Amino acid sequence: MSKYKLKVEKLLDSDAEKAKAIDELLIQTIVLLQRQKMLIDRHVATQSLILGDFEKSVSGATQSVAEVLDVYNNVFGLIDHLVRYQKIASNIPKFNQKTAEYNTLEMALSGLKDIRNQFQHINNHIDNKFSGPLLGSISWTNGIASFTAALPDFNRTKTMPGLIFDIQENKFVHDFCYIYNESYYDIGKAISGVCIFSKFIETRVSISIDGKPYVPESNFMAYGAAFKMN
Repeated sequence: MSKYKLKVEKLLDSDAEKAKAIDELLIQTIVLLQRQKMLIDRHVATQSLILGDFEKSVSGATQSVAEVLDVYNNVFGLIDHLVRYQKIASNIPKFNQKTAEYNTLEMALSGLKDIRNQFQHINNHIDNKFSGPLLGSISWTNGIASFTAALPDFNRTKTMPGLIFDIQENKFVHDFCYIYNESYYDIGKAISGVCIFSKFIETRVSISIDGKPYVPESNFMAYGAAFKMN
């Protein structure tokens, strides 16, 4: 597939009109995908600080509910960003969803949409027989030790699964997971899948404006306004 560039040209017929509309939609979708990737990257950068604070509080026996809530807020937000990225990627014009690259992305994000819907819309009844807390738990490893953040349910005995350690490989099976009803949603794998797909898109689509490469990080607005009532 050839690279696409954003440009303005005189239309000659209806076919050219349709082709230009598809190209413009392609560009808008790619730009939207890039911005969603930037949101994910920023969320991941913030997450490293939040997880670090949690680990320090546990190691120093100074943990409080604040660190646990920060982990939940970060992970729930990250899952929402990842699902949105998947949705945008599935609607890129001229790209076949049956490609190996897209299938790899789908596998990396498998199940995240269902779990996002679960904790956003409470699809399952609050009173259920599922194992684990109703808001799930979050577990990760820093390579040396594993950590878990959880909010146990009130007056109910539930399991509190953590990361699985492979004694044959002498390592944890996952690095970072959201765990719900004993199902492991690999957040680390999902983030890696997004990064790989983003690099693939960069090799297939090039965006330029007036002959200059489009730089997503330089395209933003930030301003303030003040009003005075007489």
